[in-house]
Amino acid sequence: MSPRTVGRYQVYEAFAAGGMASVHLGRLKGQAGFARTVAIKQLHPSFAEDASTVSTILDEARIASRIQHPNVVSTLDVVVEGTDILLVLEYVHGESFARLLRGSAEPPPVEVALAVVTGMLHGLHAAHEAKSETGEPLGIVHRDVSPQNVLVGADGLARVLDFGIAKARGRLQTTREGQVKGKLAYMAPEQIKLGEVSRRTDVFAAGIVLWEALTGERLFTGDNEGHLMMRVVEAKVEAPSARRSEIPAEIDAVVLRALSREPSERFGTAREMALALEATRPIASTSVVGHWVEQTASATLEERAARVRAIEAGPGSIRPAPLSSRDEPTRTDAGAAAREPDSSGEVTKTENHAISMERVVPSKPSSKRGLFVAAGIAALVGVAAAVVLTLRPPAEVPAAGVPAANMTVPSSTSVTPAASSSPEPAAEPPAASTAAVSSSSAPSAPPKSPPRAGARPPASSTAAPPAAATATAKEAWKPPRFN
Repeated sequence: MSPRTVGRYQVYEAFAAGGMASVHLGRLKGQAGFARTVAIKQLHPSFAEDASTVSTILDEARIASRIQHPNVVSTLDVVVEGTDILLVLEYVHGESFARLLRGSAEPPPVEVALAVVTGMLHGLHAAHEAKSETGEPLGIVHRDVSPQNVLVGADGLARVLDFGIAKARGRLQTTREGQVKGKLAYMAPEQIKLGEVSRRTDVFAAGIVLWEALTGERLFTGDNEGHLMMRVVEAKVEAPSARRSEIPAEIDAVVLRALSREPSERFGTAREMALALEATRPIASTSVVGHWVEQTASATLEERAARVRAIEAGPGSIRPAPLSSRDEPTRTDAGAAAREPDSSGEVTKTENHAISMERVVPSKPSSKRGLFVAAGIAALVGVAAAVVLTLRPPAEVPAAGVPAANMTVPSSTSVTPAASSSPEPAAEPPAASTAAVSSSSAPSAPPKSPPRAGARPPASSTAAPPAAATATAKEAWKPPRFN
C-alpha cells in the first residue's frame, strides 16, 4: 500500500482500530534527511464533522503532552488538515497487555505480572501529578485503565496510553450529566454510581488489571450491562490465591486493598500501590518482561517489524548526506569513499581513519632516546634559523662592519641558496648570532687592516672594515660605499 501524505507525515495502513479512531504506522519526514517511524492515531473521517468527538481527541493530545514519563506513551504532534485529524505518538514495538493475556495459554509468571502492573502504576502516578504550563495541577484521572490501554514493549517497559476520556481541568469536552465513560468491567463503584472520581478511581481499576493478570481470568462478568454494573458495585472479590495457589498472601493483601469499595480504604496514590507491590517480592527485570512479550506475540511482532523495515528501507531511508561546500573531507580506508547502504537499508561498518590535512602531531617520546632525538631536531631548527639570518641581503645603510673571522658553522648542516636568474648582492655575515657563533670565535679586538681601494675610511677609528674568513666569502662580499 502506498502511503498518504498528511502534512509532514506519511500515513501507512492501520494495524489497530477502535470505535472512534484507527492506529497506523507513520513516517515523519523532516529536513536534511531526518526521518522517524511513529504511530498515528487517526480519527475516523465520519467523526471529522462532529465537534464533540474532535474536541475529545484534541483534549487527549493536550493532556498527554503534559505527561513526561517512561511509563507513558509520548504524544509528539497533532495534525488537523481537512478531514484528517491525526494524533502522532511514539512508536513502541510491542503489544497491548490485553492481547498478550489472551494470546498466552497460561497467566504470565507472577514476577512478570507484577513488573507490568507496577510500571503501569508509575505511569498513572505521573499522570496524576502532571501540571499545566503555569505550574497548576491538572487533576488528571485516566478513567479508562484497562489491559487494552497498557502497551508492553519488547523493551520490557509497560506504558499507559489513551487519555481520550480522562478527566482534567481545562478540557474542551466535558462529561454530560448522567453519562458514564469507560469500560464497565474496569470501572470503580463511584464511577458507576456517578459519584466523584479521583486518582483512587484509577487505583481500583489497576487492582482489577492486577487480579486478572495474576489469575488469567476476568474479575467482573455479567449477562448484560445492568448485571455487570451490579457485580462491580456489590460482588464479593476473592483473593487471587484462591485461583492460583502460588500467589503469596502479601500480594493478596495489596490486591484486596486496591479493590476496596470505599475509596478512602484504597491506596492513596498509584505510586503507593506500586511500592507496596515491589516490597512483596522481586519483580521481573525489563529483559525478562521483554522476552515474555516476544515469546507471547512473536508472530505479530515479526510481521509488524517486517512492515517497519519495508517502510524505513523505502524512499527517504537514511543515507549519507552530501558534503556541503564548507565541509572538510575525511579520508576513510586509505582514501576510499564511504560505502553506501545496501539494499536492506543497513549501512556497512567502515574503519574510519581520519587524516588531518593541516599537520601531523608527533607522538610523545617513549624513551630517553626519543628525548635526545627531539633535542637534536630543536638544535637543527635553531641552526636553520641562523643560516636564514646569514643569507639575508644587507641593508642599504648598515652599521659598522662586524668581523667574520673565526665564524664557524656546524659541518653537518649544508645550505645551498636557490639559484636566481638576476644577480643579487651576496649576503653579509650576521650582526650577532649566538646560535651560529661559538663563544671562542669572537676576537678580543678587530684586526687592523687597511681599507680597500675606493672605499672611504670609517667614521669611527675603532671600527675596522670586515676581513673575509674564507676565499669564497672574500670574493662574494664587498663593503658598501659611503658617499
